[in-house]
Amino acid sequence: MLHSRTIHKWIGIFVGLFLLMWTVTGIIMVWPGARNRGREGEHGGLDLRQATVSPAEAIASMSGTDSVPPVRGFQVLQILDAVVYQIQTRRNTVLINAATGDRYSITPDIAREIARTSFRGTPGEVQVEHLTAYDAGYSSGALPAYRVRLGDAASTTTYVSELDGSVVTGDSRKRFRAAAGKLHDFSVVKLVFTADWIHRGLAILTCFVAIGGILTGYWLALPKKKAPPTRVRSTMPMSRQD
Repeated sequence: MLHSRTIHKWIGIFVGLFLLMWTVTGIIMVWPGARNRGREGEHGGLDLRQATVSPAEAIASMSGTDSVPPVRGFQVLQILDAVVYQIQTRRNTVLINAATGDRYSITPDIAREIARTSFRGTPGEVQVEHLTAYDAGYSSGALPAYRVRLGDAASTTTYVSELDGSVVTGDSRKRFRAAAGKLHDFSVVKLVFTADWIHRGLAILTCFVAIGGILTGYWLALPKKKAPPTRVRSTMPMSRQD
């Protein structure tokens, strides 16, 4: 049977390693200049003068009939020079050009232009790749997306969502800080397991282990009754004196 001190020791080792990792990654995240805006959904101010198609007309155009499908979300976006309606239904998310009423698609060329517009330096050879799953630099956000490598000295990579045109930009330094953030909140497990319940379950399990370490520590700290000293009876025969 395991002794309470043994249980406490191994829990303490696990919790100690976790606290060390959590503290170091937390310092990296709050270090001056470490904050990253990350997701940038807009590409400039909204020019609503282009919105000649009403939202109701844009929603109706999705089905091609006068019946309007149930809408769960609606946003107005500025993607490069176009004003776009983002319409969410139970089945999918659709982008509608607010000037023409036609479907708006994020193509590789548009993704490249968005990445160039978001980048303040001078890009090198630009490469565009299509993503259907998350990678180390893009662990959250709408999929599918385009990964645009700008070919500069800092290895800047921009992710442009094909679903809504939102942008996530990072270079080698930001990727290091982002990796620390993923360790800090356990979101790194999403690269292996996509189910949210696994991410939440790991965080809850760690909390229970920490509580177990605290409780066993208090138990060991409680004053214990001292056992009375045992009296040892000698079995050695007594020597006779002549």
